Amino acid sequence: MVINKLVFGGLALGCLATAAGGAYLATRHNVADEAAAAPAVAMPAAEAEGAMPPPVTASEGVISPETTPAPAPRSAAPEPRAATPEPR
Repeated sequence: MVINKLVFGGLALGCLATAAGGAYLATRHNVADEAAAAPAVAMPAAEAEGAMPPPVTASEGVISPETTPAPAPRSAAPEPRAATPEPR
């Protein structure tokens, strides 16, 4: 049963190493990414505000088609008859 402990220990060590490598790749900062994020030409603040479109004043709502009320269904029950005694 010693081999089972070694296998599980190696598996745990491999998982930890993979997690550490993934965390490193996810958090490292590339110089190319930072250069692409910077604007090529900086505009003055006054020109930047003039180039922006005005804010939207209307809200987005759900538009559903107009529906007409359905006509009331006619009752399918027959009219009650007067009680007549049955002949014997």
